[in-house]
Amino acid sequence: MSSVPDFPKRIWMYWENRPGSKKPVYLQLCHKTIARHQGEFELMLLDETTVNDFISVPKKVWMLNEIAHRADFIRFQLLEKFGGVWLDADVILIQDISASVMPYIGDYDFVGYGRERGKPSINFMACRRDCELIKRHSQQMVEVLAQKKTGIFRKKLKLVWTEIGHDILWELARDYPYYHHDLRKVAPIFWKDWELFLRTDLEVGDYIKDDTLMVMLYNDFMFKHLKATGEKELLEGQTLLSKILRHALNQ
Repeated sequence: MSSVPDFPKRIWMYWENRPGSKKPVYLQLCHKTIARHQGEFELMLLDETTVNDFISVPKKVWMLNEIAHRADFIRFQLLEKFGGVWLDADVILIQDISASVMPYIGDYDFVGYGRERGKPSINFMACRRDCELIKRHSQQMVEVLAQKKTGIFRKKLKLVWTEIGHDILWELARDYPYYHHDLRKVAPIFWKDWELFLRTDLEVGDYIKDDTLMVMLYNDFMFKHLKATGEKELLEGQTLLSKILRHALNQ
């Protein structure tokens, strides 16, 4: 399918460095895999400055204690307003992104994946502009944030980890008609098993199959182990992560 009304061929991403840190090399390599497999899609990698060119981010969102929660707000607002594909920064793309989306987005206005239907993850999503599921999610997310108190002595806002993500989305998606990818095609290694990426006794074929679309990494857990690892070590190493990166980059 070459085009779908109200579905722009855009990949939205957002990255904001933690205070005193910079983007680790392994995430830069993730982005190279996305660039290699973006196909006809436009890649929109936004940061805390450029995001304001596309959506209005309220002051209260910048007060959120966790960057991840800002990213949650941003992803749903972008998808509601524009549609397209959302990818987290810690994704290795294995196939052209079209394979993940275009066969389905004509029949469904939302494409997701997860361990079970009705509970889509939020690190990869695709939708048409004004998708009803995303619209409802954004409305409830804004309502949750509106209830959070700010003041002179409260400079940061804390949320429960999934408060504006899965907590809202899963309730709305439970009976929603969307296309659901099987978990193994998008996240062949589950987050609880993230240490498998650091092992040297595993091979690409153990996890990457002909229908694998992408591989989710887990930056919250992996950052401290890989933040100082250089490109040469990552691309020439024998860890499973290195092998998957080489496979995705055809090296």
